[in-house]
Amino acid sequence: MLEKIFKVENLQLVVEKRAKLGQTRSELERFQISSNDFNCSMRLNDSDGNVFTSSFTPGIKKFIDFLKTSFDASITDVKNKITF
Repeated sequence: MLEKIFKVENLQLVVEKRAKLGQTRSELERFQISSNDFNCSMRLNDSDGNVFTSSFTPGIKKFIDFLKTSFDASITDVKNKITF
């Protein structure tokens, strides 16, 4: 009986992770980038407080595309862990 409860709890964690990944992926999909080289900016902060900021639209687009691909791979991995 304890084994079944453990499986259900693990499944719930995996389902929650998949939902969060899907939500974040959807947010990336709504991000709009036009052909204007300065229509958006990106700011990265690291744990030491260093900041990188860029308004280079082609680089930001490639970064967003990379993130989308990475989230798609993670979502697929999580989906494969959902078993009964």
